[in-house]
Amino acid sequence: MLFGLRKPPQANLIDTITVPGSVGCMGLVGCPGTRIDNKPATGSKRLLQADVDEIVEWGANGVLCLMEPHELKLNKVEGLPATVQKAGMWWKHLPIIDMDIPNQEFENIWAVEGERIRHALRIGERVAIHCYAGLGRTGMIAARILVEFGVDPEQAIRRVRRDNRRRIQTRGQADFVRSCYSLVDIH
Repeated sequence: MLFGLRKPPQANLIDTITVPGSVGCMGLVGCPGTRIDNKPATGSKRLLQADVDEIVEWGANGVLCLMEPHELKLNKVEGLPATVQKAGMWWKHLPIIDMDIPNQEFENIWAVEGERIRHALRIGERVAIHCYAGLGRTGMIAARILVEFGVDPEQAIRRVRRDNRRRIQTRGQADFVRSCYSLVDIH
């Protein structure tokens, strides 16, 4: 390595989950601009841009953020929504408390936004989904979407855990997925 030149930061890994009955797919990823081990420093503009560039390269049309607003601030990635939109992707922010399940406010918003996300997947869009680590909340909502597309809840849990067994981190999150139901019309 030449002096004064730094190696570009390693991007967060994006795990691709296909969605039955659609031509789109979901990309499960940790929060752009952050690293769990804090190396390199979380919240750097360089790291944030590198991660968003990686999501663009993956082919995302939009990003679904499940972090609470204070988490974005705490991790110094308040610029994430603007960075995503500047890169030409749509942005949906549907916060869930870390290690928890969706509350009624989330469910009220999901009644509309969930349909928009399912429609995006049906028409072939690629949707990146993230929380902080890309594990609990991310896995839970990805599994929910699979169930809503007609996948059995246990199979949905197995599919989101295929690439990372730590996805869906609590019994409550797994039970939440088991309580979800298919929205596929059966005639």
